[in-house]
Amino acid sequence: MAKHRKNTILIGPYPPPFGGVSIFIKQLYQHLETKPSVEFWFYSSSPSPLKKVVFFNRYQLPCLLLRKGWRAKVIESAHFILEYPSLLTTIWIVMKIVLRFQWVKIIHDGSLPSRYVAFPFLIKKLFHWSLKHIDKIVTVSEALSTWLKAIYPSASITVVQSLLPVTTTKYKSDLPEAISRRLSQFSRLVCSVGAFTESYGFRETIEAVLHVRRQLNENIGLVLIESGFARDTAYKFAALKQHDWIIVLSDVSNETVLDVMKRSSVFVRGFAQESFGISRVEALWQGTPVVATSFGETRGMITFEAGNVSDLAAKIFFALQEPSVKQDVALWAERFRIEAEQNLQKFLSIIED
Repeated sequence: MAKHRKNTILIGPYPPPFGGVSIFIKQLYQHLETKPSVEFWFYSSSPSPLKKVVFFNRYQLPCLLLRKGWRAKVIESAHFILEYPSLLTTIWIVMKIVLRFQWVKIIHDGSLPSRYVAFPFLIKKLFHWSLKHIDKIVTVSEALSTWLKAIYPSASITVVQSLLPVTTTKYKSDLPEAISRRLSQFSRLVCSVGAFTESYGFRETIEAVLHVRRQLNENIGLVLIESGFARDTAYKFAALKQHDWIIVLSDVSNETVLDVMKRSSVFVRGFAQESFGISRVEALWQGTPVVATSFGETRGMITFEAGNVSDLAAKIFFALQEPSVKQDVALWAERFRIEAEQNLQKFLSIIED
């Protein structure tokens, strides 16, 4: 006879900041909040009251587990247990053994394979010890699954993309009127989402759009949406160079991001360590062509070589000037809507199993 588990706990980040994982957790919460057997433990830079949600910082996690972790099913999307091994990782594993909870780990971090190579010996050992205690591993991309199987062949891994259906088609943007008026001054807009760090490619995007502006002799604006989870101030200062055709939006809601995407003629995603890339598909859902690196999801998108400004400029130019691009966007947007529903059912099956 199967032993009854007391409860199911979903752990992860909740916006703000508005990164891909926090958007995934928010959407999953919206689909699960009415289920009586599921509890939600979230962390956020600005917690707000939500039904059935406990907001915590990482140092409170052991106390929460002591109170409610006995024989629970814990579905975890946090970044600070497996992906960045530390003392908390050791505490987590010891508590798992003592409390006998089931650990379902969802791995989103596309930078993990490259960072793993640089792990010190003891951290790498801790990482492998952690893998041995995970009951079920879910990755959001085939690339992550392939890498994990290479370093840990005995792992049982399920791949489910983190793309979930939006719970409502109506949303209200909180874009300030002054910014909205400024956006309308440009003939067309290019937008990009990420952070002012080297790997997100904002500097290359700026240089590419500058090239296209000169090539077309057109007042094209660039909107850089800064998620706020990471920032290199020196990089940001050097990248912007006081261009008056660049608008930077920081820590805005996902609804505002969708609004800007919808107003834009092209969406650029320059992240060189993408695992899936929810924002890419969100742009397609807004009817906006996507120019993106060849990492993560690329179907229905125009890809460029990461870090190659000339290639990026050529692809932005093509997306702006080729009429057939919009037709492809509509076809792929519908396909991704179907896949999002399928992904949701897969995650519900994992949660309810």
